Amino acid sequence: SVRPPPASDDSFFKRLLRNLKQEEERDRDEERALQVEIDAGSSPNPLQWLMERAKLLNLKAVLADEEAVLRDEERDVEARDATKFRSDVMKLEGLEQIEDRLRFSGEENKEIDQLERL
Repeated sequence: SVRPPPASDDSFFKRLLRNLKQEEERDRDEERALQVEIDAGSSPNPLQWLMERAKLLNLKAVLADEEAVLRDEERDVEARDATKFRSDVMKLEGLEQIEDRLRFSGEENKEIDQLERL
């Protein structure tokens, strides 16, 4: 017979779900702010404006992907599927690395690379 998990497990999973939902909401807020920046953006140099817009659109897409993975993680927690949850955590970490690359300049990315090697 299968016994239900202890109540302490339930509170852990509820906290985990709450944290995931909060992170998802932060990503949504950030996406909205990016859209405002994309819509308002302009530059005297059209090529520079185009490159900045492309970077912001890429960042927005990565945030949307992060939101989707967070929803997957929420389902994994509800289903108590640790294997799938670990897989989704790895996906999210990869997306967060891409997000970091999009947020920082080339020189800042080099500094991050050096720090990660330590």
